[in-house]
Amino acid sequence: MNTSVDDKHDILLQDQEMESAFWVQNDVQFPKPLSPLFASFLLPAMEKGMESAFEKWSMNTKRIRTRLWNGYYYQSIELHETDLSIRQNEHFKKVRAEISNLLTTFKHHVADTLMPFYAKLDAWAEEKMTIKQAAERLQEMEDFFYLAWRIHYEVLLPKQSAGWLLEDAYKGAGLQGDPVSVYSLLLGTMNKSLETDRELWMLARSISEQHELSTHFKKLPSHQLKSVLATSDIGLMFLEQIKRFLAVYGYRSTDSHEFLEKTWKEDIDFVLALVQSLQQSSYDFDSHFENVIKKREALLKETLGQIEDSCLREDFIQIWEQAIKVWRIEEDHHFYIDAMLPARSRIFLLQVGNLLVELDILQDNQDIFYLYLYEVRDLLQQPKNVAEQLKARKRELEDLRQMPPIPFLGVINEVRADRELERIFGFPQEPVSMEMKTFKGYGASRGIYKGNVRIVNSQSDFNNINSGEVLVCKSTAPAWTVLFSKIGALITDSGGILSHAGIIAREYELPAVLGTKVATSMLKDGDTVIVDGNKGVVYFDL
Repeated sequence: MNTSVDDKHDILLQDQEMESAFWVQNDVQFPKPLSPLFASFLLPAMEKGMESAFEKWSMNTKRIRTRLWNGYYYQSIELHETDLSIRQNEHFKKVRAEISNLLTTFKHHVADTLMPFYAKLDAWAEEKMTIKQAAERLQEMEDFFYLAWRIHYEVLLPKQSAGWLLEDAYKGAGLQGDPVSVYSLLLGTMNKSLETDRELWMLARSISEQHELSTHFKKLPSHQLKSVLATSDIGLMFLEQIKRFLAVYGYRSTDSHEFLEKTWKEDIDFVLALVQSLQQSSYDFDSHFENVIKKREALLKETLGQIEDSCLREDFIQIWEQAIKVWRIEEDHHFYIDAMLPARSRIFLLQVGNLLVELDILQDNQDIFYLYLYEVRDLLQQPKNVAEQLKARKRELEDLRQMPPIPFLGVINEVRADRELERIFGFPQEPVSMEMKTFKGYGASRGIYKGNVRIVNSQSDFNNINSGEVLVCKSTAPAWTVLFSKIGALITDSGGILSHAGIIAREYELPAVLGTKVATSMLKDGDTVIVDGNKGVVYFDL
């Protein structure tokens, strides 16, 4: 299949499209402007992957168009014109029939499709290539992006619907409680994000058992650790442990939907800093995780005890068992597709960048990320130096990063009162109350916490966080969970209770208020706030 993007106009929002549809900026997954090359691969793949999966699962949504405007990702939803209640019934019928096999299906995709192609990318990244090979491999990678994102949505959509079914069963059984109560029944589910966090914790714990290592990690700044560890046998052994960790868990960055940021695998100093932070903490992953499971089991027992009708109880148990079995797919699909595909592609693309440097087209191999895919293809056919053009484009992208995106474009409609959209993306909140010194969001994880704010925008800010601080950011991705054992609470601009931030905040029992839309603009480092995860309220200016 050839899914080639021959022109940047295939991904840029055009005037006629803006005039004929309602466009929403996706600030949960894409809070920042995207680089041209990443957008060239991602947007067509997402659009085609979603459309295929929507049809497979008989979704009410026919397709979601994806476009760039001022560098930001926008999407427009098109529903089927038929009776949506009929399609919805058909959708849930399919989900209930196939949900028990979903995790096994995804594991087969990982083993038989995803990992073999990633191995191919790794091999390409180690080889010098000809112009012809570069063009052929770019085409193969583009086709694979579509395949990967089709898999992405084919496993993610029914997993999400398992949650909707659980919500409906909860309500149908006459139980009283908000959606957070429902999703608290799915806590204590091991997944690739938590697994990564545990492996880092295990590395940190192993340091404490070695006096020499422990001394280094207590006394040295993180950027000196690698060179000092390389001077001793025990240090070299530990560096080998880190390399083994990175071989499995290193294909990620804090900005997973992008090519620009270094992966963990490329930045061992960053990973050593994470381990150092955990080594100096009293946090115990296993004890915490066991405690979360016990609380979930107690909550489930209490919930079932409130369902008097035996048929309703049995139906609820069946739906809960299906949901908890597939719940890990939320984080696992991100690990293997959202994060790993860009990370491994980045490393290969840097090798293509090296070829363009040799041809005197680029001055630096990372400049390739500022080109659209059609431009890379054109330059491989007709080489010319584009250094000045890229300087201007880099400045433009940096300027766009300083501009807050416009939330809605085109034919402005009220945001559809849709449970699925609200749970994941969140809706606009009530205005800030300067009189009450409050702003609102979604109470995604229960608890009340008072602490000092730490604004985090990127991976470079991770080491600035002190124990017990309140993490404030636009949104989180799975690579951010390494901070969750350290912070006291979480506030985000974007997202709902089923965004990544909400799901993992509950696993770490962190009070969390999400989707405030204003947190990063209202707060600054050092501000004292109260985070009320029960009511979804942040109190500031204390």
